[in-house]
This record gives sequence, structure tokens and C-alpha cells, in this order.
Amino acid sequence: MEKKVSKVMIGIVAVLALIVIAIVVLALVQQQPLNALDGYSSVVVYDLNSTEREPDLNADNTAKIDKALDSASFSVMQGILEGKPGADLLFKKDANGERVEIEGANIDSIKATSSAYKLVFVYDEDKTVTVEGEQITFDRAVVLVSDSVNQIIDVEVVFYDYDSVGTENEDHEDYSVNTVLVRARTTDLFNAIAEIVA
Repeated sequence: MEKKVSKVMIGIVAVLALIVIAIVVLALVQQQPLNALDGYSSVVVYDLNSTEREPDLNADNTAKIDKALDSASFSVMQGILEGKPGADLLFKKDANGERVEIEGANIDSIKATSSAYKLVFVYDEDKTVTVEGEQITFDRAVVLVSDSVNQIIDVEVVFYDYDSVGTENEDHEDYSVNTVLVRARTTDLFNAIAEIVA
């Protein structure tokens, strides 16, 4: 009888040990969806409620943005606990389940709000990002950054090709893009921008 109890106890302890190991691993593995913004050559910052761009960033301020982007990562475990698992980029959908589309001519109308800074990432070369299995080619990305209070939120990003929205492009009126949702913890990024614009 004691041997049966011992085997059962060993089995329970082994299962509990596996669960603990799994939790620790999931807590250590980091996801960094905002890495989709990597490789930019410059970034333009707009203060809260402002339509005027801030002066070009110096090297120190660019380093602050880089560091804050890195810290926007979150663990697999945090994603599971908050009901936002995975690092996949998703298309923003409206109430009918249709993708939210923005015409090229209206991209400039994306404004900073009372609670979100506007960042425009500029790239010297075309980049691609995969969203729900589709590749998007872009050389600009507009991002609205609010404070996530160290939780995971869906950050809205508009990836687009700058030349396609220019008036010199005959097809610019037909150009449109879909808003993309990128999961991140943005508190450090929000605070870094606040420090830069102060």
C-alpha cells in the first residue's frame, strides 16, 4: 500500500515540477512584435494634441527611442494571462469584421491625440512585414503611442509607401492601406517620448 502511495506522490510531484518548469519558461520567453519597426533611419515625433513635428532627434533621443522599443516586449506568460497571446500582427477590423482601410490621401490626417503621441518612422529602403499571411511593403510607418500602464495593448500602426501617396504619383488617389494592430507594452516608450518633448 505504501509503495502505491509513494508512486502516486512521485507522479504528482513530477507533474507539478513540469508545470512549474513550463510556467518559468513561458515567463522567460519574450515576444517583440514592435521589432517590425526596426531598421528605421529616422523618426518624427509629434507631441500630444499637436500637429507640429518636434525638432529632429539627436543621437541621445534616438537611443532612448531604441531602448524603449526594446522594452515594449512581453513574456509569453503575460500574453496568456492577459488574453493576448502570440506576437502575430493583425489587421484592425471594424464592427462588421471588415479590415479598417485608410486612403493614402488621408494618412497625413492621422493626428496625435490628448493621450497618444504620434511617431512616424522613416526608412531609407523598402521593408516588408507579414500580416495575417500577407506581405506589406513600406518605407514609412505611422504609430500612435499611448501609455499601456505596463499591460499589453494593441498599438495601431499604418505601414505605407511614401511615393504612393505623393501627388506626383498618378495612382496616388487609388492607393490605400489597412491599419495594423501590433501588441506591445508601451509605458517605457510613452515615457521616453514625454521626456523628449518636455
